[in-house]
Amino acid sequence: MAVQEVSPRETYGQVVAELGITNKNIVVLDADLSHSTMTKFFAAKHPERFFNCGIAEANMIGMAAGYTENKSDFDNGTGDFKLTETTGSVYAGYGTGPWYVGLSMLVGDLDYDVKRNITLGAGTRTESGGTGGWTYALRLLGGYWFNTTSGLVHGPFAKVAYQDIIVRAFSETGSSSTALRYNQQERESLQTSLGWQVAGKIGQVRPWARVTWEYDSMADQRSVEASPLTLGGTYTVPGFTPDDNWIQYQVGAAMDFGGVTGFISGSGTGSKNDGNGYGVTVGLRVPL
Repeated sequence: MAVQEVSPRETYGQVVAELGITNKNIVVLDADLSHSTMTKFFAAKHPERFFNCGIAEANMIGMAAGYTENKSDFDNGTGDFKLTETTGSVYAGYGTGPWYVGLSMLVGDLDYDVKRNITLGAGTRTESGGTGGWTYALRLLGGYWFNTTSGLVHGPFAKVAYQDIIVRAFSETGSSSTALRYNQQERESLQTSLGWQVAGKIGQVRPWARVTWEYDSMADQRSVEASPLTLGGTYTVPGFTPDDNWIQYQVGAAMDFGGVTGFISGSGTGSKNDGNGYGVTVGLRVPL
């Protein structure tokens, strides 16, 4: 007598279907996998107690990590600084049809190295120091895509982002009369973005571009308190006041390499009273 081999999954599916005959309380829920989990046998015999919940393709959740180095000079050769930032973030999104919304949260560790050049007559004295800090941010964004006959999609984009940055108090390493100690500093921002974006596909490459108007409702005048290490006393000087509105330009492209997605993006600003800047990001997106 020949013995027929049956897979464990098929056995499971048939047994559940048979149990459904004698036990009317059995209900089966599936997620578009009835042919894989073999609950199709139960669905055929008891369709009134079989519910296909589907897969929530419209939902997205993920995590990201980043490392950034920013090196900048002060005006007129008066010094420079380097900021090293390590960040981690989680994000979630939902989209159905042409519209989508997203939410993200970021936390980061900051490390600063600062150097000042002080002109004293014909000479120059240099003071330096280092400190750390932290930051966190919350972002809410959304958009809408319009299709075109050429295959491009375009549409409006909006974002609201809150960020808090704290730099710990620190002292410069020198012992001269120009060496200073700085109190803890904090900078909050509430930034609104409104703009338009476009995306498409050229061969295997997926380019995109976005232009937004940026407005920071918390770009207020700041001050910094400092104390000379050897002379005593405390004084306050005006701090950096960021511009409250400007134009942001972003372009980028992505391409799949097997199961890995490589991407490159560039961003720049325009119409900023406190100086324009640009940046380039290169990265890989690897599914877990």
